[in-house]
Amino acid sequence: MTGIAGFEKSEDCLIKVVLTDSGGIRIDMESPVEKLFKSSITATIQSVCRQADIKNAQIQLYDFGCLDYVIRARLKTAINRARGIS
Repeated sequence: MTGIAGFEKSEDCLIKVVLTDSGGIRIDMESPVEKLFKSSITATIQSVCRQADIKNAQIQLYDFGCLDYVIRARLKTAINRARGIS
């Protein structure tokens, strides 16, 4: 199942979550600050996945200069949509 949340605009992000049966958490990221903040962004994504009890997923993040709390909110929404929760 797939869930998408966010917008392609300044100070926001677009996140796509595909729930899978195996493979762990795989993260693909496109961000203008990836070189500086990749480890922090990855830790944020992994933390949200742990809280949501997600063990296997393909996550794509397109960052347009958003802050940590935006990534958390968009990821939670995308996970809920992938699960079929409105």
